[in-house]
Amino acid sequence: MTATPQQDPRTVTPEGEPVRVLIQGGVIQSSVTDADDPGTLREIMSLARPPHPAPLVSVNQFTIRPGTIKGWHVHHPYTFEDRKGW
Repeated sequence: MTATPQQDPRTVTPEGEPVRVLIQGGVIQSSVTDADDPGTLREIMSLARPPHPAPLVSVNQFTIRPGTIKGWHVHHPYTFEDRKGW
C-alpha cells in the first residue's frame, strides 16, 4: 500500500522571502554551492562570516552523487581556545 503524497507547505515566496516570522535571533545569509561531477559543497558557516555564539569553526553541507567518491576530509582534535586566533 502506497501513502498518498502530501505537498510540503510553502516556506518562501517566489522572490525568496520567508512567509513566516523567523526564529527570534535567526539570521538568513546567502551562500554559494560549488558543484562538480561527484557532487556539491555548500559552506553554511565559517569564521569569515559574522560571529556566531556557538563554539564552531565551520559548518559545511556535502552531496555525493550515487556511484562516486567525493574526497576525504579529516578533523584533528582542537579545543575552542586553539581556534580563537584563526
